[in-house]
Amino acid sequence: MRYTKSLLTGLVVFFCISLNCINNPVGPTPDAQDVAADKSELVITYAPGDSASSVTGNVVLTGSGLNGSRISWVTSNTIRINIQGIVSRADSGTGDALVTLTATITKGKASDTKVFNLTVKDLGYTGNTMSAGTVTDIDGNIYQAVKIGTQIWTVENLRAKKFNDGTAISYGSDSTAWVNLTTPGYCYFNNMVNVDSIRKFGALYNWYAVDSKKLAPMGWHVPTDAEWDILKNYLITNGYNWDGTTDSNRIAKSLSANTDWFTRAGLSDGTIGNDLTMNNRSGFLALPGGSRSTNGAFDFGGSGNWWSSTEYNESGAVARNLYYNADNISWNSNYKSCGFSVRLLKD
Repeated sequence: MRYTKSLLTGLVVFFCISLNCINNPVGPTPDAQDVAADKSELVITYAPGDSASSVTGNVVLTGSGLNGSRISWVTSNTIRINIQGIVSRADSGTGDALVTLTATITKGKASDTKVFNLTVKDLGYTGNTMSAGTVTDIDGNIYQAVKIGTQIWTVENLRAKKFNDGTAISYGSDSTAWVNLTTPGYCYFNNMVNVDSIRKFGALYNWYAVDSKKLAPMGWHVPTDAEWDILKNYLITNGYNWDGTTDSNRIAKSLSANTDWFTRAGLSDGTIGNDLTMNNRSGFLALPGGSRSTNGAFDFGGSGNWWSSTEYNESGAVARNLYYNADNISWNSNYKSCGFSVRLLKD
């Protein structure tokens, strides 16, 4: 630092002439600014009628911010709310559960967190008519249910390893064994073994398992093709198309979860993989569970495929399909030996 000296009315005054005297701190980086903006805008989306203080249905936990940040989640209670936003309520009278969800917002080297405190109501609370309780299969797996129109659906894919009479279902990990099955069988996509992944995506069943009429717990069943149509038509006529229209089948986004689907640049508006934050308006929470083909190979993981209980002909049965690059739910007849996911419908 350098100073000059001058005399003014007998006083010595020092003047700082060095630029180093100026306090000029470095401002926030562009990434930090984006993280701050996305943190400010970050919210949790609740089922109709729900709020942070009264959670009864699944919640939407977005995975990205509008300014390009990546958002990951940690939950204090994976039983009540997992990081996919699936809510499992405790039995009536056992009390509500406080769950803390922590979001970490990251872009480049910038990172910050935001905390949300939610209260999951026990099953004695009936304030939200969209949430419809739970159902337990013979293996003790618990599935959350959702009311859509007049129907009540499970919001997770079935993963039972036994029929409702206690009989074991054949497990086919080997491709040759799967191909040769002409009796009920199940497997996991890509032979996954991780317990959390199996819980998330469920099992794949051939149609012979569906046709047994013994997959579902008492009071539930595998939906018919006509019952899938009831779901589709309700969503279309009640404005669940991605563009708000009510005259055609554009309901894929409203059926699909806001996580795990493939995304890529250039996808058309309304496709599942275009802006996942806009998915799952219906609460159906469809995930890309993939499928298994008639040669035993596991097919493309960017799709979700669900059996109906309706037979098409001697060799085929009717299924419904969602694809990450499509905006509709499609109808197909498939060989009975294919491995597809299963959802349940309340009787």
